[in-house]
Amino acid sequence: MKILFAFALLLGISLCRESHADTSKDFVRIACVPAAGMLDVENRYLHDSVAGARSHQDKKRNKALLQAGFHDPRGLKFTCVLGKVTYVISAEQDATSNRMCGGSPEVFLSVTRNGAAFLSDVVFGSSCNQLPFITRFTVGDGSRSWRGRETEVCYSSGKETDPGRCE
Repeated sequence: MKILFAFALLLGISLCRESHADTSKDFVRIACVPAAGMLDVENRYLHDSVAGARSHQDKKRNKALLQAGFHDPRGLKFTCVLGKVTYVISAEQDATSNRMCGGSPEVFLSVTRNGAAFLSDVVFGSSCNQLPFITRFTVGDGSRSWRGRETEVCYSSGKETDPGRCE
């Protein structure tokens, strides 16, 4: 019996392969549509099977995601011009770590409108620390905006029981 157990253990070890955690990656999805006078910015999580790893083999996938508006929040700086109005979106996210909440560090977003603060260092997407956060905002602005200047912001208090709301 001991020999059979030892053989099974040895076989199991030899068949083991490298395992990977099942994760989702943060993205800031930006749609800047000057022809419609619209800017839409949303926090998105893409499963690693879609987002891929940041490796040499995934350069085509990363480029395709970027062209579709999915931006890595680390060091993000994006400009959207709607007529005579310029929005600058910037974001930061710490590197993942083994610290508390380090597996999914918060994204901090700032937005300016013609150089004036619009949003400043707000948590963008869910917060492991249960801080209030914004999930999306949509702006209609500039001469091509259908209804003039308007803004909708979706947010949550950060509590697990808060489904969030948009205003």
